[in-house]
Amino acid sequence: MRSVNEETLVLLYYGELDAADARAVRSLLAQDAELGAQFAELTAELDAVPDPEVPERDELYGRRTWARVDAALDAQTQRHGAGFSNWRGFRFAGGLLVVSMVALIAFQFGRVTSPPAHQFVALPEIQRSDSNSQARLLEASLVTHFDNADRLLTEIANNQGGEVDIESEKEWAKVLLVANRLYRFAAEQAGQARIAELLADMEPVLIELANGSANGEGQLTPNEYRNLRQSIAERGLVFKVRSTNIGLKPTGRQPTEGSL
Repeated sequence: MRSVNEETLVLLYYGELDAADARAVRSLLAQDAELGAQFAELTAELDAVPDPEVPERDELYGRRTWARVDAALDAQTQRHGAGFSNWRGFRFAGGLLVVSMVALIAFQFGRVTSPPAHQFVALPEIQRSDSNSQARLLEASLVTHFDNADRLLTEIANNQGGEVDIESEKEWAKVLLVANRLYRFAAEQAGQARIAELLADMEPVLIELANGSANGEGQLTPNEYRNLRQSIAERGLVFKVRSTNIGLKPTGRQPTEGSL
């Protein structure tokens, strides 16, 4: 165990020591009066530190947040419009941007707060004043997500070769998988059962692709690739993703009242 210094006592106070070290330090505190007094003084000082106050959000907070995310979304859409080669070259930093944007969307739709430990709370409804802008952003974000998923699924479905290197697809599938789960949450909060069901149907395929081969490498055996293509075909994912996406695009069918 590390020597008992002030850093160790601070870690003990905040519960950051492992169980064995914590027991050893407490035993020393009980045996050493000077050390015990030092910990008592430190505890009093830390107890006196007030918890930071969370600032109140004004009425324009939601609009400012959506404006920032909307600007990022426009930039992302322009990048994806450059073609499939750019999409395949979209690296981890870009993936983090997508996931961060989706997290903001899911947060705004659910208005997630930090519940006390071991408690579940009902998510409040979306305020009607923000519903139109939120719905528009979710629609636009889903279009981009479904576009990317369509490209990925189509490439997998159309490739009928032998052993296939899916390293680039594997990395993008990992990003799509995280985004897919957050979009599914947002769709469920918006009451969009059909969209949420499609996203749930896509998830097993994304998981399988993100995990890659059973040996952990980026190469899929012919049998593994055949099973993956069969899974896509049996679910009709390419058709479902395309038809749903057409309905979400401005040139397609406009959502009815109460939809996305």
